[in-house]
This record gives sequence, structure tokens and C-alpha cells, in this order.
Amino acid sequence: MWPNPLRMRDKEENIGSVEAYCRLKERFPNKIKLNALYALEAGLWNIHWLESAPEIKDQLKLEAARRADALPSRTNPATAANCASATPSSVT
Repeated sequence: MWPNPLRMRDKEENIGSVEAYCRLKERFPNKIKLNALYALEAGLWNIHWLESAPEIKDQLKLEAARRADALPSRTNPATAANCASATPSSVT
């Protein structure tokens, strides 16, 4: 069974789609793409990720980039840039 990245069982805290995406991106940098961020957020709204408005996607990318800039990577400084790859110009 897949763990629920939006609810960390050990801490019982809601971390949100951007934080979940960044944690996944840090752990699996070559496998997690921006669509995962969209899917995580859309799942919270119970919609398909393709139904998300472009403005929402842009906001999610900006939040992910800010999070990557503000927090150093827990495992490797080079992987902090993985979440930053969610800059608005990288993927639509």
C-alpha cells in the first residue's frame, strides 16, 4: 500500500500538496515530475489534475520554487534544486 504523502502518520500533521511534492522530489528526483504536484493538489479537491486551472498550476509552481529556495535539502544540498525545478518557465 502506498503511503499517504499528505498526512504523515508519525506526526499526524497535514503537510499540503507542495510540501508533499517537494519531499517526494527530494527522495526520488528523477521520477517525480510536476504532474505529481498537480495530482496531489487536485486530489485534495477531488478532481482530475487536468481539470486544475492554469492559475492554480502557476501558483503551485511558485510555491514549490519558494519552498526549495527557503529550505535546504535534508539529505543533499544538490537535491534542494529538485523542487526548484518547478519554476514557472520549466513546465506548463
